[in-house]
Amino acid sequence: SKAIQIKINQSENQNLNKYGTNQNDLETIIIVNNNNNHHHHQLKEEEDKNKEEEDKGHKINYCKSCCKTWFFNLFDFIKTNWVMFGLIGAFILAFYYPELGAKTGPLKPKIVNKFVIAFALFGIGITLATNQLSNSAKHWQLHSFIQFGIWVIWPFIGFSLATLLKLYIGESLATGIIAMSCMPTTIASNVMLTRAAHGNEAASIFNCIFSSIFGVIISPILMLILTNHSEGLTFNLEPLFEIFETLGLLVVLPLIVGQIIRYFLPFFSKLPIPWSNLTFLGLIFIVFTVFCDTILAKIPISILAIGAIIFLLLILCIFLKLFFWYFSAIPFLKFLIVDRITIIYSCTQKTLAIGITSITVTFANDPSIGVIMVPLLIYHPIQLFIGSLMVPTFRNIAISQQQQLEQQQQQQQLEQQQQQQQLE
Repeated sequence: SKAIQIKINQSENQNLNKYGTNQNDLETIIIVNNNNNHHHHQLKEEEDKNKEEEDKGHKINYCKSCCKTWFFNLFDFIKTNWVMFGLIGAFILAFYYPELGAKTGPLKPKIVNKFVIAFALFGIGITLATNQLSNSAKHWQLHSFIQFGIWVIWPFIGFSLATLLKLYIGESLATGIIAMSCMPTTIASNVMLTRAAHGNEAASIFNCIFSSIFGVIISPILMLILTNHSEGLTFNLEPLFEIFETLGLLVVLPLIVGQIIRYFLPFFSKLPIPWSNLTFLGLIFIVFTVFCDTILAKIPISILAIGAIIFLLLILCIFLKLFFWYFSAIPFLKFLIVDRITIIYSCTQKTLAIGITSITVTFANDPSIGVIMVPLLIYHPIQLFIGSLMVPTFRNIAISQQQQLEQQQQQQQLEQQQQQQQLE
């Protein structure tokens, strides 16, 4: 066995000498390989850590970009719909601090509201071309439709609704709904809303003045016929004088002054004054003061009945706007989008200033006159709120149609030019 072991060792040494490598060299190679493997393992660990850090960095950057995108989208949404948020803020502020915007409050809404209305009509006078006013007076189909909607369609719907709900809401509230439906359109808010929505401002002004003047006579007669309160038939001329004064000072005079400045100082109408945004701010302030007065008003009915009337009038307001929007779209009427916008605001708005006076005069001998005024008191802020929310939608529709009409006109002009060139 020893001889065999000696031979084996000799053969191994011969093999090592054959390849030029001894046992010490092999051990050195093994150590170097181990060091290389360990170094490679360290490099892999470093690469994995770098990848993890890069992934974390990408995730952080992605989160930052998402937050920025969400923030900018939110900012754009608020910027686009700032009127809606302003109205919601006005309602919340009026709910918690109604004394702030009340008639006797520190903001003096009696004076400020008149200034806001006069300023809005002054802006319309400056920016509205005189030929638009003259052309609007000739648009008898549109004026006839609006007056028909104010004095026939609205009272018919109000009378039908009051008759159906009379057993559930009581005779006084039913009478109030009929009285509200017999009122003329608002004196200035429908003009301001029409202007903000890019409607037919000239037609809105005409119908505002016409319905307010004749409403002093038509409204009491309609209320007496539909409610059978013949004992309240009185014709007091004092409301008529008040209406003439209001229309003259707040509507006609600022409009004429704006037209005069536009004629003699044409550069003034080209100044970059944001009349539309200023009109919106004025509307938000008016809505705020109306909410304050409505909240502070001591309505002589239960809270449950008030909630039911609010819900009913909210649905009624939305229904009327949709009804007049689609009814005015009948093809043979040939109304443009700007005309239909004017129809919606002129036919669905009901004035509170003339309404309270007309109800007071017509139902002076009725002991439930306070309840009769409730539907009009509640509907007035609702119509302003819903009407203001619809402005951005109507404005986009009006702008898109105007762009289409301009493209059609350009195409017609190009076709005419081509035809002339061919003839030449």
